[in-house]
Amino acid sequence: MAEFSTSAGRATTRADPKDLNRLRDEYTEALMAGNERAASAAIDRALALNWDLKTIYVDLMRHPILLVGEMWDRGEVSVAYEHQITQYTIQEMALLRREFRPDQHLGFRAVVTSVEGDQHVVGALMVADLLRQAGWEVDFLGADTPAVDLTDFVRERKQDLVVLSVTPRESLGSLRTTVENLKTIDPPPTVMIGGRAVSFESDSTPDLWGADAIASDAFEAVVIARTLAVGVEGSDSIADLLS
Repeated sequence: MAEFSTSAGRATTRADPKDLNRLRDEYTEALMAGNERAASAAIDRALALNWDLKTIYVDLMRHPILLVGEMWDRGEVSVAYEHQITQYTIQEMALLRREFRPDQHLGFRAVVTSVEGDQHVVGALMVADLLRQAGWEVDFLGADTPAVDLTDFVRERKQDLVVLSVTPRESLGSLRTTVENLKTIDPPPTVMIGGRAVSFESDSTPDLWGADAIASDAFEAVVIARTLAVGVEGSDSIADLLS
């Protein structure tokens, strides 16, 4: 029997692994070939199967983004391919945002952005959307937010959580500077970090960057945000929370 949950008015089911693998391959192949119509058809099938937003974002749409990033690092594709896939993804996310609306309000506020010098935005936008659906009030600032301006913004808005995304390794210095600036606020906000650049660092820990937590993907960011702001009785383990 399918497992149902209510997601902003939509009945959702847990994705069958075979369907997920098949649709992920179809979606990725379509986008890599520039066939946006076929890619959109794959997303439509995911909606018809009643998948939740987390599954569509993290398990389906994120895959070609990561793949093209790795190919660009190896010099196998140009920036134009990365931009095409990025812009298509942002366009589809805007449509999905209308399908999945929050059905609860937790009373917590978060700001999500990429650090100064980082022009990548999709991962941060996924985190922002999933936090909103989970009931957070979210200010999404997009890419390349200067550390000083972000600090002033957070101080004025009194956010409970700041989520920082960093994709290129060249922006790790900006990440450290941004966290240091944020921690000068009294009282300091909770700071979560994530992104490809952080995950590539084998010795990455929150303490290394002065942050409070590290998330490996958008869904884990939402799970960790819940533990940081709300608390979960009887569990300190991310593995327990994910289950």
